[in-house]
Amino acid sequence: MDGEMSFTAMVLMGIGYIILAGIMGIKWGLLYHMTGNIWTGLGDHLFNNTVATNMLHVISLNGADELQIVRIMAAQLISFTFVLAIYVYRSRKKRVNKNVFN
Repeated sequence: MDGEMSFTAMVLMGIGYIILAGIMGIKWGLLYHMTGNIWTGLGDHLFNNTVATNMLHVISLNGADELQIVRIMAAQLISFTFVLAIYVYRSRKKRVNKNVFN
């Protein structure tokens, strides 16, 4: 379905995607650092696209999904928080083990 989006919604979506790209880049970098391969980041991307983007479509009166960026940003922030927590936990665990054996 083709629809029209307001200029304000377009600008907000563009800014949101710039922020989103930064968050995803950091998250995928952390996943690569933890696992040593790019497949984890690709799997994360597939999962998030399936759940956050493709499973739920909302059409406004104008026919466009103007709040799509909000939905995607929320999913990415939850995912980023989860990955960051695991990264910090593993980093602390490595540091403690390193200090114990030295």
